[in-house]
Amino acid sequence: MKFIYHRVPNNMDGAVLYPLNKLKEMKPAQYEQQALKYKGRESLMQERLPIVDCLWNDVIHCTPIHPEKIISALCVIGLRPPNLRYFKIPVSLLEGMDVIYKQYTQEDVLDEADCERFDAGKYNELDQIPVRALQYYRESVRQRKRPLMFHFIPHVLVKGEIEISDVEIVEVEVVVSVKSRIVKPSV
Repeated sequence: MKFIYHRVPNNMDGAVLYPLNKLKEMKPAQYEQQALKYKGRESLMQERLPIVDCLWNDVIHCTPIHPEKIISALCVIGLRPPNLRYFKIPVSLLEGMDVIYKQYTQEDVLDEADCERFDAGKYNELDQIPVRALQYYRESVRQRKRPLMFHFIPHVLVKGEIEISDVEIVEVEVVVSVKSRIVKPSV
């Protein structure tokens, strides 16, 4: 079975994932909390998506890579992301929905050339973090900035709502390994 992933929102209630603009109407407090992700990038929230002709916040943003790989990459460069939970969404749930697969080649720019209609039959999860995302993570650390976790990672953008009542949740825990060795005392 093939999957996409979406972070379980803090304080989520119910069994449906809603796009940010729908959340604004239904649950304003949750919207305010989730909209904080766009602080300093508010203009992105007004961008129109090609193919499905809606706003950036009218879709649910998912990733085609297992979140453990993203968290591991962040740890390797010296960051300590929090333990997080993700919905492991079978692509079969997307049947009949408007969905875009968006490559992430430009920074916060929606280019129609980067977007294609999602095809579940051709879809495969990514095996590794794109090189450009890794470079971005390293540069953020070098500049002492907190990186955006999914920057330069392709997105699966789902127009509408996703029923998640029977969806598995993946918990990604950051574990710091401690190595030890036996040292013989010098005589």
